[in-house]
Amino acid sequence: MPAERIAMRQVRDVLRLKAAGVSGNEIARRVGVAPSTVRLTLKRLAVAGLSFIRPTESVVAAGGSSWKAGTAKAVITPTEPLWMAGYAGRDHAARGDHG
Repeated sequence: MPAERIAMRQVRDVLRLKAAGVSGNEIARRVGVAPSTVRLTLKRLAVAGLSFIRPTESVVAAGGSSWKAGTAKAVITPTEPLWMAGYAGRDHAARGDHG
């Protein structure tokens, strides 16, 4: 069975509710997804190093964000050039120079 897709608004709600101490089953009920989707979403966000922080009132008043960006825990940049899918006529890997 394919994984359930979750909208970014729902991802934000999952993070916010988890940071507030709400249980996984209750998060699933409130957001309208399966508990397994909540668990998988939280796992993927943890791997990506994303979390939700509670901003102070002064940060919010100044237009600050409640998202906290972290550094990735996995290297995803390929070390070798990649062949672009759908370009059967190419005779070289993608170089990033539009050539």
